[in-house]
Amino acid sequence: MDSIQVLLIEDDMQYVSYCRALLQDLGCVLAGIAANTSQALKILQSKSPDIILCNTKLQHHPDSLEIIEAVRELSQLPVIYWSRGKIGLPLQRLKNTGPSNFMKYPINPQELSIAIDLALLNQNF
Repeated sequence: MDSIQVLLIEDDMQYVSYCRALLQDLGCVLAGIAANTSQALKILQSKSPDIILCNTKLQHHPDSLEIIEAVRELSQLPVIYWSRGKIGLPLQRLKNTGPSNFMKYPINPQELSIAIDLALLNQNF
């Protein structure tokens, strides 16, 4: 993966560190880290990420889908959701945001690499 810019939506610094290392190992660039809607929109407009990796269960923001729904008003970037346990959100609402994939933590690096490649490929069809 060459220079794929990733917007990470996460508010737990332990998982931010994990994802940062994982993305670096895959050759991706972290365009920014957002813990809420305003941060996500700011990064979206200033950094032009290629894809979004979003935790479905943020600690300090009870509804991560709210962030993606706001992003969808500006962009149709591919979104890969991930969760450390239960999704924690209504499945139909999650589906309505048009996710490219859903992964369980811990994220397998090879599976994430494939998910990112396919999400970007499908975006171009």
